[in-house]
Amino acid sequence: MLPLSWRTFVIELMSLSDKTVQQVKDAMRVDDVVGEFVRLKKAGSTLKGLCPFHGEKTPSFVVSPAKGFYHCFGCQKSGDAITFLMEHNSLDFVESIKWLANRYNIEIIEEQRSQEAIEKRNHRDSLRLVIEAAEKHYITTMLEDELGRSVGLSYFKHRGFTDETIKNFGLGYAHDKRNDLVLTLTQAGYKQEHIQEAGLMTKSGADFLRGRVIFPIRDMTGKTVAFAGRAMVSDKGVPKYLNIGETELYKKSHVLYGLDLARAPIRKLDEAIVVEGYTDVISLHQHGVPNAVATSGTALTPGHVDLIRRFSDNVTFLFDGDKAGIKAAMRGMDVAVTAGANVRVVILDDGQDPDSFIQDVGLAAFEAFMSERKVTFVEFKASWLLKEAGTDPIKRSKAAREVMRSVALVDDSIMRQEYARFAAKLLDMNEQTLLAETQEERVKLLNQRQKDAAREQQRLQRERRRAAEQSGAAPPPPMPDDYQGMDAYDDYQEDDPREQLVERAAPSRHQMIEEAVIRLLVLWAEREMEDGITVKDYVLHQLDDLRDHFDDPICKLILLECYDRHSRVQPINEAYFRSHNSQDVIKLCAKLSAIKYNPSERNTYRHQKPILDNHYEETIKTIRRLRIKKIERLLKKTQLEFSELKSEDEKKQIKLIRRITKLQSILSALHLEDGTVVLPNR
Repeated sequence: MLPLSWRTFVIELMSLSDKTVQQVKDAMRVDDVVGEFVRLKKAGSTLKGLCPFHGEKTPSFVVSPAKGFYHCFGCQKSGDAITFLMEHNSLDFVESIKWLANRYNIEIIEEQRSQEAIEKRNHRDSLRLVIEAAEKHYITTMLEDELGRSVGLSYFKHRGFTDETIKNFGLGYAHDKRNDLVLTLTQAGYKQEHIQEAGLMTKSGADFLRGRVIFPIRDMTGKTVAFAGRAMVSDKGVPKYLNIGETELYKKSHVLYGLDLARAPIRKLDEAIVVEGYTDVISLHQHGVPNAVATSGTALTPGHVDLIRRFSDNVTFLFDGDKAGIKAAMRGMDVAVTAGANVRVVILDDGQDPDSFIQDVGLAAFEAFMSERKVTFVEFKASWLLKEAGTDPIKRSKAAREVMRSVALVDDSIMRQEYARFAAKLLDMNEQTLLAETQEERVKLLNQRQKDAAREQQRLQRERRRAAEQSGAAPPPPMPDDYQGMDAYDDYQEDDPREQLVERAAPSRHQMIEEAVIRLLVLWAEREMEDGITVKDYVLHQLDDLRDHFDDPICKLILLECYDRHSRVQPINEAYFRSHNSQDVIKLCAKLSAIKYNPSERNTYRHQKPILDNHYEETIKTIRRLRIKKIERLLKKTQLEFSELKSEDEKKQIKLIRRITKLQSILSALHLEDGTVVLPNR
């Protein structure tokens, strides 16, 4: 028997004629469909945008109208308009055809579904049906029930919402009866397990939302996935707002309230206004501010910002002037800056909120106020933290560090430098001091990102290994590497972590070879070596186990930024580093651009050789030389440790002998590849 999802697919597909499906395929345009959800820009004969399937800051998502497909060079997702709707909007084939038919005004005739067909729908579809039925019930209760009209409808009218606004946002009312909704849905044939899994019923069988006005929460396509309710009684023991919990359909961190209506205005106006509450969004839309959105019962997340950046890079926070509003702005702006958005902040006077404010002053005064009060995230954070610090020098220094920590989150080096200069004026501090502070925070940030990425990679590897073990398949292979490298002797270091084996002061010969490696990345990163592998692909892969062993701080900073930019599919080139906010980086890049010689292959490093025109050979040789020098130093340190070891510590002696033997073996193999001869120590 076919799996349930495939049986459902076959049942539903039978209700659509081949002619109808072909009409939809002939009419659909991939750029037209994808453009509904992704901001696309012309790039030659194709269109480019930020991939909606994975987080990124530089577009790697390409749409080809001529060929009718999309492809992401980051996550490798690809397909046509139907595939996009199935992947992006979580629709099945038939639902995608219906969506396209509705868009292109193609009539679809389908048979009436039986109760049996409804029950055979897959789990996700069952939850959608329950949510749809619940929404209709809440609306009907408010418009046709006497209590619903007197309590629910009168509340929205009192807030100044028009009939059109109430209809557009699908507002409703939930009775205060224990199981009004549950009884209605079960009598209509919906299973209680699906009602509960949709978040609408408690374990005891009662309605989750009772005695509240209802705000449907919709995904970006306009489908309702959850509900929020506002209590109609003032009771300290009753939460004012209550959201249903996360379900298979509803993930709070990936849904923005009002985005289904705001996405086109956000693209047109090139700005999203983020507010705190549901009524704030509704009131702003009603009064002519259609690009307003809000989070649904949670703080702003990177997922929220990714949704916004599909339509605009510009985000303006419009929050209340109370402490809660200030804290929300502080949290949200760092998240948005990290995710690559251009952030502005507007704080209302204490006691005001966007809903009441725009109703009091009207659209023209509101727009004038926004224009006058809108400031960068740097100005907002500096002014508020300095206000709290007063004249206390210790608190003011802490405020400065907090501001620069936010500035360090900006990935664009030129913009980061401008923000740092602006902050220096606001904080009345030395510009170079703050630039140095920003660079220090930036290094910390990049190090943390690399650690987080490594942990995530390890977690995914463990999951793949567990899945393989459960299915009986072969375990996934480890990441390939041309050399055993630093990991080859990692087993012999239980009491001696890798970081502690590297001297902090870098001898000149190590600095020279590190600079030679950085030169490859700064000048040749995008050059192709073979089979589509670029210099940056090869170098960054080969250095993965050596990145923490770089001694020169400027070289290490550049290396970490290269890893970060590579992971975000951003270009690595001389232009980026020549406009860096660190003068040390700029000077080093200028030096590397002028260098015509690389360190000699001889151990003395007193001779130099011309840099080869063949970047393929030069890259391989330079990486090999770096690895040789690092292992030579580690071998020397291990031999010194062995010579100083007490003779009675036999276990430790054996351990060090094994490590020395392993290092010598690796070193001999590298020298053999390098064509050099190493004379034994006398």
